[in-house]
Amino acid sequence: MKILGIDFGKKKVGVAIASGFISEPLKTVRYRNMETLYQEIIKIVKSNDVAKIVVGLPGGVLDKEIRLFGGQLSKLSNAQVFYHDETLSTKEANSLAISSGMKRSKRKRNEDAHAAAVVLQSFIDTHV
Repeated sequence: MKILGIDFGKKKVGVAIASGFISEPLKTVRYRNMETLYQEIIKIVKSNDVAKIVVGLPGGVLDKEIRLFGGQLSKLSNAQVFYHDETLSTKEANSLAISSGMKRSKRKRNEDAHAAAVVLQSFIDTHV
């Protein structure tokens, strides 16, 4: 069973995937409207045969919008959607990337996907 992790943002969304106990960054999806974003995420869900989606919650004003996003994803994909705390996930992802020797330009390009991987890994570690 594959699980998709999502780090939601207003202009870009980080996506990670796990088919076992280890999550890995997949891609960063840049979008201009929600319809385009839903289409891209559903394409990823279908092509990877994803059964569960974990959406990070930052704990603030975005939570309501993110829950609406997750609810719509659940309807469109038939995947089970879970929410998981993403507090400091981007900071942790950057720290991990720095310690691995990743160059700054590559870190910046992939920070959202890496943050999604951190959120997904935390979910796996506490729920699987």
